[in-house]
Amino acid sequence: MRIRFLIPMLAIAAGLIWLNVHAGSGADVASAVVPPVQRQAQATPRHQPRAEPGLQMPQERVAGGDIGNPFVAKSWYVQPPAPPVVAVTPPPPSAPPLPFGFAGALEAEPGHTVYYLVVGDQSYGVSKGETFAGQYRLDGVENGQLVIVYLPLATKQFLPMNTDS
Repeated sequence: MRIRFLIPMLAIAAGLIWLNVHAGSGADVASAVVPPVQRQAQATPRHQPRAEPGLQMPQERVAGGDIGNPFVAKSWYVQPPAPPVVAVTPPPPSAPPLPFGFAGALEAEPGHTVYYLVVGDQSYGVSKGETFAGQYRLDGVENGQLVIVYLPLATKQFLPMNTDS
């Protein structure tokens, strides 16, 4: 039984050896025309892989980077444009809120009224056109409110007169 399988195997091995010997000797049509010296120069060395006529070996590096390595780190991050520079203008200066409270009014003479204002422990008796507390001036009365001018900025402010009490 073993001989039955051994004979075909030996025949196949002999055929392969014969093909290797005759194909390696250059027994093709081109070898008959080209002299033996040029045949050795045309033969490719065994350490380089043979390339098919229509195929090319891949390039190791391309101008854009490494094309053959799929594990190269890539980033899709795009730097956002810089925010526009906005010139911040400070708000125009404004007068501080009035620190005064209305304490009452007294008509000392006909047509001359004195208004009493209070700030903490201090009190001021002020008539129309007078300057008080160093930086305020009483301009008069409009719609039940005292018109007080903050002198450093010449800003009008209104202090309600509480006559309900």
